[in-house]
Amino acid sequence: YNPEKQLYRTLANNHVLPRWIELSKEIDDLKEKLKENTNTAEAADLIRTINKKVLEHNLLCPPSAQKMRV
Repeated sequence: YNPEKQLYRTLANNHVLPRWIELSKEIDDLKEKLKENTNTAEAADLIRTINKKVLEHNLLCPPSAQKMRV
């Protein structure tokens, strides 16, 4: 019996993702917005937001899933 495996199975069955996976998706979406952005001030804000989310993501995720800052 593995309680951690059971926990992830229960979460998946209820369509709930771990916070680090949600953050990963948010980071990917923000990076796409950054690619399309031409406004320097908005781009700087996006970069700050992305980097904050990357830091939180890296604290929560397994080492093999860590992301690089922008």
